[in-house]
Amino acid sequence: MEFDCSKPITSSCGKTQVEFTEPGICHGFALWIDWVMDSENSLVVSTGPEKRYWKQGVKLLAEPVAVRTNESRSTGECRSAVIQASFDPSSGDLDVRHAFS
Repeated sequence: MEFDCSKPITSSCGKTQVEFTEPGICHGFALWIDWVMDSENSLVVSTGPEKRYWKQGVKLLAEPVAVRTNESRSTGECRSAVIQASFDPSSGDLDVRHAFS
């Protein structure tokens, strides 16, 4: 999702597919925000892995999910997840949904 903070913020949504790089158990997803401050993407403020005064978001799963990589031959485990997010500026709500495949 992208927001132009020089204009009134409108509803926004985004979708991405995440491929798992290691087999294991998925307990949730970490979320963060990058603020791109110029049109060349040379000045970026991030809430990513470095420690800052703001926090990352975490979407925990109700039940852990077994995952595998595309190279794995085992069956019955998920290889990827589709993450969808939508933002409602009138309430400030960020809705994050997921589906495994």
